[in-house]
Amino acid sequence: MPGGRDCRGAARAHCYIPPMTVDASTPEGSAAAPGNAAVSLTAAYRWLALSPDDLLRQCRQARFQGSGPGGQKRNRVYSGVRVTHGESGLTAESVDSRASLRNLYAAVSRLRMGLALSAAYAEAAPERCAEGVPQPSFRAGANAAHEDYPRFLLRALHQLAWHKGQLAPAAAALDCTASALTRFFKTDKGAWAKARRIREENGLHPLK
Repeated sequence: MPGGRDCRGAARAHCYIPPMTVDASTPEGSAAAPGNAAVSLTAAYRWLALSPDDLLRQCRQARFQGSGPGGQKRNRVYSGVRVTHGESGLTAESVDSRASLRNLYAAVSRLRMGLALSAAYAEAAPERCAEGVPQPSFRAGANAAHEDYPRFLLRALHQLAWHKGQLAPAAAALDCTASALTRFFKTDKGAWAKARRIREENGLHPLK
C-alpha cells in the first residue's frame, strides 16, 4: 500500500500493517511457537510463496508487554508482537526490539520458518506438492537470514524425507552435493534438528 511503513522500521512503499489488539494478560513466551501439529505440505508451499505482506494479511496480531533488554521503557510499552496464522494455526512472536514494527517483521520471519519446519513431509512427491507454485532456484549457500531461506528449507527437508533420509539423492534432486546440503541444514538450529530427526526416523545415523 502506498504510504506504508516497513516492518523493520524503515520507509517502504508496500508493507501491510493492520491494526493490532493489545494483550495485557498474556505473559511473554518463546520467540517462536509454531506448535506441534503438522501443516499441509502442499499448503506450506503455497503460503511460503506469498510475500511477507500477503502472509501477514492471513494473520491475527496482538501486542503485549515484553521483558528483557531495553530497561524500564521496554517494560512499560506493548512492543512485543504475536502473529497467529489463521489457516495453519501456527503462532510466532518477537520481543527483540522496543519498536513494535521491528518485532512484527521478526515475528513474520519466524512464522515462515515455522511453516517450513512444521510441514508434513511424508505427504507426497515434491514435484506434486509444489505443482503450480513457482520456486526459486535452490541455493545451498544461503543462510537463515536470506529472504528465501524458509522456501529453500521446505524443499530441502521435503527431498530428504522423500528419499528416506538419504543425503545423496536428496542433494542430487536439489542440484547440489551432499556435503553442501549438510552445511545448509547446519545454518539454522531448527533446520538441523529437523534433518537429523528425519534421518533417525528412517533408521539412519544422525547427521554430524
